[in-house]
Amino acid sequence: MSRVLIIGCGGVANVAIRKCCQVSEVFSEICIASRTKSKCDELADSLKGKTKTEITTAQVDADNVDALVELIKDYKPDLVMNIALPYQDLTIMDACLACNVNYMDTANYEPEDTDDPAWRAIYEKRCKEAGFSAYFDYSWQWAYREKFEKAGLTALLGCGFDPGVSQAYCAYAKKHEFDTIDTIDILDCNGGDHGYPFATNFNPEVNLREVSAPGSYWGDGHWIEIPPMSLKREYDFDGVGQKDMYLLHHEEIESLAFTIPEVKRIRFFMTFGQSYLTHMKCLENVGMLSTTPVNFEGQNYAGNVHDISCRKMEEIHPHHSSKPDDDSRCHHCNFLYPALRRKRYSDKRYSISLSSGTGSVSVSGIWCHRFRCNLHAICLFLFECICCYEIC
Repeated sequence: MSRVLIIGCGGVANVAIRKCCQVSEVFSEICIASRTKSKCDELADSLKGKTKTEITTAQVDADNVDALVELIKDYKPDLVMNIALPYQDLTIMDACLACNVNYMDTANYEPEDTDDPAWRAIYEKRCKEAGFSAYFDYSWQWAYREKFEKAGLTALLGCGFDPGVSQAYCAYAKKHEFDTIDTIDILDCNGGDHGYPFATNFNPEVNLREVSAPGSYWGDGHWIEIPPMSLKREYDFDGVGQKDMYLLHHEEIESLAFTIPEVKRIRFFMTFGQSYLTHMKCLENVGMLSTTPVNFEGQNYAGNVHDISCRKMEEIHPHHSSKPDDDSRCHHCNFLYPALRRKRYSDKRYSISLSSGTGSVSVSGIWCHRFRCNLHAICLFLFECICCYEIC
């Protein structure tokens, strides 16, 4: 039995809330809160009669700490699940500390305004010291560790598919399968087809920022950065087939390098179709991926060309969580393969494949087995594997 406040009602939150409602004995009460309350109401209405979970809705500006504190104090949740944008991680964490409530999110912090002088100074210092230039990193949230520890609160960061499940299974493999881990390769495959020439499968702005940034990986104790989309590999994914995948910077590389320091190399790959890459290159060539603030038609925008183009994209493309008019256009399924190599007297590969579409998990290695698990079991497993990281 639990009372959970879920902040966010976009595509990822839409799926997470539906999954929570399938395990009503765990998630007995949920409040869905977002800037646009009508979206929360629409989702709550669609779940009526399909779950025993008691669902309420609320409006909140997740950029406003005072508004968040007021909502949390009013609802009195056991846990705040932040499934909003990564720009809002710190304000929601501040509100949780003020209200003495546990916190969970799915992606680490990055700023909306990358030209803010105060943030920029810290960012440029980190680029020189750490050796990677991605806008997102864990340092901002890891700085909250002592505050949460002193308050006796839990903060679980990056508890999505990847990051999240990827680290959990790496932790499981380290505990139960490996003496030492030499390499970790995480392969994220979108095995679906929405039928459109170009549409992102999560927030367009965050997606395009991530994909257009330089790639980086952990090798021999330091970061190695390469030009965007410059390292391509092909992989034959079980149940999906041959796919092109590209090396990206991703947040779990940072946390895994910290928690499994003996690893010699950690990389993250994601699959992309040629149509997506062609459209993205066109946007980049005409300056639509710039994050620099702009003046548009005589009006100053706090956002930028990138932000404006992404907001327009959200208008002209159907939301990926909505049901298309023609169901045959949408065949979406994600697969995640954390592939690890270890030494225990001799080399051994241990690969794990996960399908978010079916909820099934298959583990292949020397001991090969297949099992099904529900969200409750996954939550318990995540807590067992990730809690040892405390705030990581």
